[in-house]
Amino acid sequence: MRKVLHRLALSTLLISAAFSSARAADMAVKAPPPPPKAAVATWTGFYVGVNIG
Repeated sequence: MRKVLHRLALSTLLISAAFSSARAADMAVKAPPPPPKAAVATWTGFYVGVNIG
């Protein structure tokens, strides 16, 4: 009787492991990140106006 229960437990474990790996293949893949935005030209920055003359 004990040997039958061990075989039943082992077969249940193996079957459940097989089905869980098959379900993992159906999981959705995370979408790739969007491409970076293009740099926009701005007029901000450092400027020194030296007026000699």
